[in-house]
Amino acid sequence: MTQQKNQAERLRIGVSGGWVPVQEAIAWADREIERALQPHSALLNLASASNRHRHEVASLLDAVPGTADRLAVMRACLADLLEVVEHKPWLAADVATWIEAAAFRGELAEADFGWEPFALATSSPWPHKV
Repeated sequence: MTQQKNQAERLRIGVSGGWVPVQEAIAWADREIERALQPHSALLNLASASNRHRHEVASLLDAVPGTADRLAVMRACLADLLEVVEHKPWLAADVATWIEAAAFRGELAEADFGWEPFALATSSPWPHKV
C-alpha cells in the first residue's frame, strides 16, 4: 500500500506542477484497479476523472489511502523533472522555479538532499514566483 501511496503522491505533485499529464494519472489508476481485488473508491473516482481540471485530479490522488515516504516521493519528482528538462529544455526555467518554491516550502530539506546551502533557493536567476 505504501508503494501505491508513493506513486499517487508523485503523480499528485507532478499533476499539480503541470509536468505530469492528467491522462498519466488516469492510466495509473486504471492499472491499479485492474490489479486490486477490491479497489479503493479513490482509485475509482480517479479513473473517471479524465475531463477534470488538473487540480481536481490532484485532490483525487491525495485521497488515495496510505502514508507516503516523503523523501522517496520527492526524489522521484526530481527525477521526473530531470527527464522533463532533458526532453524539453525550454521548460528549464519553470522547473527551476518549481524546485525553488519546493525548497522554500521545506519540501526539499537540506538534510535530506544535501545542498548546503541550498543554492537554487537563495540565488536563483529567475524571478521568484513563490
